[in-house]
Amino acid sequence: MNENKFKKRVFRLIVITKIIVFAVLLFCWNRRGFSTKELCASIAVIVPIFTTYIGFMMNDFLGDSPYISEEKDERQDRLIKRSYVMTTRVLIPFLAFIITFAIYQKVSGVWSFELMQSVIAGTEAALGGYIGKVIFSVFKKQE
Repeated sequence: MNENKFKKRVFRLIVITKIIVFAVLLFCWNRRGFSTKELCASIAVIVPIFTTYIGFMMNDFLGDSPYISEEKDERQDRLIKRSYVMTTRVLIPFLAFIITFAIYQKVSGVWSFELMQSVIAGTEAALGGYIGKVIFSVFKKQE
């Protein structure tokens, strides 16, 4: 898979999984599984890291100039290792599943809010570590 296609896939995957997580949080809050304070605290754990990823990715997509360049984009020719592609396809949805599972465990009364928050924070940290590697190696500014 070439670099541009991989970047777009990572971007879409992160956005879609976060939308699902936010939808689950809002659904559970609407069904009285959370207080408004707990909902806000949960969103506050997820949003900062999410906006950081999106900021780096949007910077890469938009570039430094708003003008169309006549030069060929070399990123269309560079290929991404299969290991990056496969781990991204598996890891991001899996970590979103863990967050969703933690939310449902709290709503069903099995876990406390504090335990759910700890699992979400740990999962976001794991995702941050992996995505940080991907962003640093693929989305970094080309010299």
